[in-house]
Amino acid sequence: MLETQKVARREEVIRRTSIGTPKKLTPATPGLSSQISTVVIEPILEADNEYDIDSEDKGIERSCWQYAAEIHKYYLDIEVPHHPLPLVAHVDVNTKMRSILVDWLVDVHYKYNLLEQTLHIAVNLIDRH
Repeated sequence: MLETQKVARREEVIRRTSIGTPKKLTPATPGLSSQISTVVIEPILEADNEYDIDSEDKGIERSCWQYAAEIHKYYLDIEVPHHPLPLVAHVDVNTKMRSILVDWLVDVHYKYNLLEQTLHIAVNLIDRH
């Protein structure tokens, strides 16, 4: 009997604390229900730019914190147009040559026990150039 009560209590706690849609609350005291209508609790969302990562460097001149946002924006702007387009601009490498080269890279990758990301980066570089 005690075990079933524990299970029921645990399920009740899980049901009450589960995250989902905003819950409506009603007063526990019956006399207050006429005075207080239901209350809707909505989650508080943080703004994207709430934490300034460069706030610790603002006293240091050499850190150039004034330019950090511009530098990050510049790098994002130049990164977008340079995504690889496989075999679009390649005159020398055709699909058969690429398959032979990637097969060789897989063999080298396997022989030297390299990380998986190394193989992906190598194929990406081949497709870029």
